[in-house]
Amino acid sequence: MAKQTTTIADGIDRRWPRRIQRALPVLAGLALIGAAFALNALLGGSSALRAPGAALVLAGCVLAGLGLTARAAPRRAALARISLPLLSMVLALGLSEMACGWIGFDFAPPDPRIPIFNRPPDVHLGGGILRRPGPAVWRGRPLCSLIEACWGNRNAYPDERAIEVRYDRHGFRNPADLQDWDVVVAGDSFVESGHLPFEEIFTTLAAQRLGIRIKNLGVSGTGPVFQTAYLTHFGKAPSTKHAVLCFFDGNDVSDLIREVQETNFIARAGHRLGREKQTSLLMALHERWQRLTEPCPSHAPRRLAPNAVLTAGGRDYPAAIWPIAPPCWEDLAAEHRALVSAALGRWGDTVKALGMQPWVLCIPDSRRVFHGRLRHTDPDSPMARWQPGLFGPPLAALCADLHIGFIDAFPALRGEMDAGRIPYNFFGDVHLNAHGSRIVAGVLAEALSTETRLNSRGASPVRATSNLF
Repeated sequence: MAKQTTTIADGIDRRWPRRIQRALPVLAGLALIGAAFALNALLGGSSALRAPGAALVLAGCVLAGLGLTARAAPRRAALARISLPLLSMVLALGLSEMACGWIGFDFAPPDPRIPIFNRPPDVHLGGGILRRPGPAVWRGRPLCSLIEACWGNRNAYPDERAIEVRYDRHGFRNPADLQDWDVVVAGDSFVESGHLPFEEIFTTLAAQRLGIRIKNLGVSGTGPVFQTAYLTHFGKAPSTKHAVLCFFDGNDVSDLIREVQETNFIARAGHRLGREKQTSLLMALHERWQRLTEPCPSHAPRRLAPNAVLTAGGRDYPAAIWPIAPPCWEDLAAEHRALVSAALGRWGDTVKALGMQPWVLCIPDSRRVFHGRLRHTDPDSPMARWQPGLFGPPLAALCADLHIGFIDAFPALRGEMDAGRIPYNFFGDVHLNAHGSRIVAGVLAEALSTETRLNSRGASPVRATSNLF
């Protein structure tokens, strides 16, 4: 006699009560309708989902209606056989969606081509302050990788060599074994200098010149609010006597305004506005489907093209200059000047409360240093008509009122430009190049050595009557 097997369908036909057979299609239909509305809510009413969403609603209504009206046992069993896998699939997707959100799985991690330097900090330190994750390491050609990933230009900096960029356990560019230091320097991307090897960062070079230890608390995309918090959490060691805040006059005012506006939101949400993780499984599946059905996306990056010519040392260099002008102090709104004053005052008070001497190092925007040596391809563009105005001198006066030491890097950097030596990158990047980093290192070392005689053992500083160099 042939062996008989029992299938799930047979079980539905033979064992399941009539109420369950009738309920399964109704539940499956309601699940399909709910899935349609959930997809619309999760994916922001995407036009690509209108037809599938309408189909799900229609299928759900039909299935539920048939389940309610079916009288014949074979029809009820057939509907139940169809409904059970549909209901199981919808429930599985729903539970998976909730689980991914609960554990915080990120379906859109940072592009590995993008250097850590160019990614926003995303670890909540508390109080609305974000830092980088650490320890971490990135290897490659930072400028070339960034420009190719964002604009598609390959080998934008042909002479750039591959480097290894390491971060300590708190997300800063310091040796892992740094336990004590004499000076701490906080700031944004100009301090982090993620496009340069560690040995070419100006903090490293200044420490070598002075024979001391300098801790680097630079994080790109941050302003004085975050940087003062970094000082509080990570800046003080037994030997630390000086704390330097690097103020980049190109965008630190706008960074400060953003931080003041976002800090309360970050404290509640743990991330910046619009920077939350993509933890939706359904969103990830939708995006994957779009990539598969659009082999030639219309949003391909537009190649970065030169928009100016930079003249230095008797040579012309094609340059891609950022088109938004840096601010002038006299053009700042009164409330924004007051905000800068309050932020620097808080920096000074925090440093003094920790038993250190406060400093502000003003790093100028490259376009201030390049001014008069750039020929823009569009002479009617706002940047072609822009005049630099003043920023460093008014900031120096403010620091004097707050009893904060002030260091201005503009004269030295402009002097290099006048001598035909370019201190900044000028094609799609605004940061100091290796030469500019050496110049700023000299400016910082000279200011500190003129003020005090430091030593690597952290002895009490002694007033110096002349430079150490």
